[in-house]
Amino acid sequence: AAMRTCVERWSGMGHAVPAALSEFWTEGQETAAASVSGEPLWDAVWAYIVRGCSGTPSVPDIAILTGNLDGDDQEDIVVDWREIKCPGANPRPFCGASMCSADVFLSGSFERSGQPEQLLALGVGIVPLSNGNFAVRTGGTLAMCQPATSCHFLWYWNGQTFDRLK
Repeated sequence: AAMRTCVERWSGMGHAVPAALSEFWTEGQETAAASVSGEPLWDAVWAYIVRGCSGTPSVPDIAILTGNLDGDDQEDIVVDWREIKCPGANPRPFCGASMCSADVFLSGSFERSGQPEQLLALGVGIVPLSNGNFAVRTGGTLAMCQPATSCHFLWYWNGQTFDRLK
């Protein structure tokens, strides 16, 4: 019990849980495995989520999406905050009345800036494009959908920022 408390506190401060201590890990185990994988982007994403939650969150597999969004043949990661439950009084700190943040960690630009690209969405997905890359699909509110034919929007990386595919 003492080790479990220490490991959970260590993780809550944004540090990766060493594999040797995994037997003491009880919360967020599906993401904890990624945090000890030794892959810098995955470790950065996990630390970012833990910091954003001010503690160890519950992160189901559907909260983390992957695909080649920026065309560099490296895996990029999208965090759907709608699916993450944080500990404490505010279990969804990145959600408003209807939309939640979708943070996009591009392998190249995140390493340079240390910040994800941010979108707002009523749901997030990744869909393939005809050029071999992927786009982030977001759901919109009724007000956003009025002029459009669909309530889903596709966002592609133009090399500098995400643009909406029309």
